[in-house]
Amino acid sequence: MILAILGVVLLFRASLTAMFSLYLVATLFGGSAAILLGSLGGSSIPPAQFALIFVALRCVLPGQGQMATLREAVWHNRFLVLFVLYGVISAFTLPILFANMMDVTPLKSLPRFDLFAVQPLAMTSQNVTTAVYLTGTMFAGISACAAMSRPGAAERVVRLGAAIAITHALLGISSVVLAGTAWDDFLQIFRNGNYAQLDQSFGDLARMNGIWPEPSGYAAYGGVWCVFMIELWFRNVLPKLTGPAGLLLLFALIGSTSSTAYVSLGAYAVLISVRFAIAPWNLPARKQLAILAVALFAAVAILTLFVIFPDFVRQFGNILALMTIEKGDSASGLQRAFWAKQGIDAFVDSYGLGIGAGSFRSSSLLTAILGSMGVIGAVCFLAHVVRALQPFNAEFVAMRLPTMERAVGCAAATTALVMLAPQSVASPSPDPGTLWAVMCGIAIALRLNKAPRPRPVARPAFAQ
Repeated sequence: MILAILGVVLLFRASLTAMFSLYLVATLFGGSAAILLGSLGGSSIPPAQFALIFVALRCVLPGQGQMATLREAVWHNRFLVLFVLYGVISAFTLPILFANMMDVTPLKSLPRFDLFAVQPLAMTSQNVTTAVYLTGTMFAGISACAAMSRPGAAERVVRLGAAIAITHALLGISSVVLAGTAWDDFLQIFRNGNYAQLDQSFGDLARMNGIWPEPSGYAAYGGVWCVFMIELWFRNVLPKLTGPAGLLLLFALIGSTSSTAYVSLGAYAVLISVRFAIAPWNLPARKQLAILAVALFAAVAILTLFVIFPDFVRQFGNILALMTIEKGDSASGLQRAFWAKQGIDAFVDSYGLGIGAGSFRSSSLLTAILGSMGVIGAVCFLAHVVRALQPFNAEFVAMRLPTMERAVGCAAATTALVMLAPQSVASPSPDPGTLWAVMCGIAIALRLNKAPRPRPVARPAFAQ
């Protein structure tokens, strides 16, 4: 109700950037439901998807230059539009075309205890659901691109992102520190979505999930804002705000014991190392010293824990091993490998067309796209990645840029690239997600060729 009221007010009284800000805040409530659909089996609409409806409406409302901005946003996201259009068409046609051709594990888990349960390929409600989610992803990317083309939007999204990062970190930390208290009941109020609200404890130690239904979702969302904040700090964008926000969320993710968090952070660490090896002069010496100081502090803190709380460290180590190095040999790891292989089999058996978005459950975005949408979907997705991220542009590794807009755009591009790492080992469907599309939209809008090629500067004027 509150979100609906805010959406209606902002729809007629505020700018597109303000409406887009409401959507970003709504993404924080990953375990909540804006609307419960009892007539559809108890399904729920998350706040972010509900807010996205208002953002889309705001995009098409009449206004000065509104239609021109929208047309440009659609054009700049043309490969994403093609990807989604083919995905929607495939969801309604290919499961019928290839019906009973192969046995697959459906996107919605079967009520069986068999880890490798399958059923004959057929069109199901999950094809419709996936088509709807893909459409939402397209609207998110277009809306982000349109909203970020407005003056002052870059600084607003940075400040709002820092607030989201700090809030998400504090909610996660409090869900562990205050586990078993009345605070748990308070957080439970926000977990009213129709998700599997599982017990997230391991022995006597609670796992971090904040107001999300499970630690993996908490970690995946937190990883996005953590990378975004650190990238902004690297590029000297409001460093006194983005630095502490990124550091706090980094410590929260390290303590989350989620393999999703470690995949994200590991991929980002590799990217930083490669970037530093290619152009070590891009990162100022004082920032290199700051990174070294944080690493030394973390090492001292870990050693102190070993001495003061040996039992806690032992239990934490057991959880860490179970969620990482031992996961591949577990039943869950074998099941995920089976799901990923389905995508390859579907791609081959459908002669490269795919068997339709939402037709089967995967454990990797890459195999999900190949198996669901075939060559056409894979090419469109790759084209959008290259168009949005511009990974071969010199700006992608540059740390010193002349304007805040281009710096924020590069940070968003790096974030979108890192987001693909956990999705490559955990995504069940070919939908890359609305937040990924948003980061791509931000990167596109803020890095359009409206300025001459940037040259390194000692200290950008936008750093505060």
